[in-house]
Amino acid sequence: MQKFWIVLAAFLCLPACLSAQYRASQGDVGVEVQFDPFGFRDVDEGFGGAKFRVFLTDRDALRLNVDFGLESVEYKEDEDVDDVFSRGRVADLSIDLGYERHFKVAKRASVYAGVQVGFFRHFASGKSGYTEDYTNGSFSSHREYEIIYENCILDANGDVSDRAYRGVGGQLFTGVDFYLYKGLYIGSEIGLSVDAFKSCQTKMDIGGEGTVKSKDVETSVVAGFVRPMLRLGWTF
Repeated sequence: MQKFWIVLAAFLCLPACLSAQYRASQGDVGVEVQFDPFGFRDVDEGFGGAKFRVFLTDRDALRLNVDFGLESVEYKEDEDVDDVFSRGRVADLSIDLGYERHFKVAKRASVYAGVQVGFFRHFASGKSGYTEDYTNGSFSSHREYEIIYENCILDANGDVSDRAYRGVGGQLFTGVDFYLYKGLYIGSEIGLSVDAFKSCQTKMDIGGEGTVKSKDVETSVVAGFVRPMLRLGWTF
C-alpha cells in the first residue's frame, strides 16, 4: 500500500515537473531552423537558415545565426530562340552573433528582445553566349561563343541583372517563443536593421581570349525592417 501512495504522488507531481521544463533555463542549449512560408525572401526557396542559443541565465542568452540561400536563374532574349542565352547562380550567406533578454509572459511562452551584429556576402556568377552560323561556298557550320562572368549576372540583352556584394550589419529585434512540449517551441521574430555593403569588382572572361575587369565599385548604407519568419526549435 505504501508503494501505491508513492507511485500516485509521483504521478500527480509529474505535470508540475513537466511544466517547469517547458521554457529554457540556465545552461540550456537551443537549436532552431527558420522558414519563410509566405515568400518574403527573394532567394532560398523558403528555407532561412539556422540559429543556435546558449542560456547563460534563465533570462540571458547568446545566439549565433547562420543564414544561407541558393538560386539558379536563366534568361533568354526570346522564348522561341535557343541560340542566345544567359545563365547564372546567386547565393547568400550571413553570420551574426547576438544577445537576447527573455521575459516570462506565460507558463509556455516567453518574449525576448536583443541586439546582434555580423557580416554577409551575396554571390553572383554566370555565363552567356550565342551561336553564329556561317557559310563558305558549299560548306556551312556554326560557332559557339561563351562569356563567363564573375561577381555578376547579365540578362540576354547584356544588362547587369544581379551583382555580388559584401558587408556588415547590425540589428535590434524582438520575438516570442511558444513551447509546445518541454523544449519544443515555435515562434517568430521582427526587427530593425542597418547594413553597410560594398559591391564586388566584376570580371568577364571572353571565351578564353582575355579577362576584362570593371573598376566601378559602389558602397551603400541601408536601414530597413526585418521581415518575420516562422521558427521551429528545440531547447535541451
